[in-house]
Amino acid sequence: MLPNRIKRQGELVSRRVQWLARTYGINNLVIIHLTTTRGMTWERLYQQFNNLWSKRLKGVYLDYLLVPEFGEKKGRLHGHVVAALRDDVRTGFDFSARDRAKKRGRVSAVGANDALRRELERWHFGS
Repeated sequence: MLPNRIKRQGELVSRRVQWLARTYGINNLVIIHLTTTRGMTWERLYQQFNNLWSKRLKGVYLDYLLVPEFGEKKGRLHGHVVAALRDDVRTGFDFSARDRAKKRGRVSAVGANDALRRELERWHFGS
């Protein structure tokens, strides 16, 4: 059984994600996994993310939720971000093309619409 503090945190995250979906639309939300090459403290993670937000992401995303977490394997602190975009990144996604690419061992932007492709390029993922 989870401690009450952890349950409350989970409920708060859930409510905030639901609010983001209602406010900006589920089709405009993306999840970003932020990792580091070395361990970080809570303070350093927030400082790094706030720097990234103010210098590079503020003009791209409408809103966000940062959820820090310690990794299970190495115990390294990292972050998960739910971010709201101006563009719809879900409509038109070709799941069958993605499945075919995965079977060939290719993880890329196959099946993505133009808005999602731009988002993947921003984070240097897929081609």
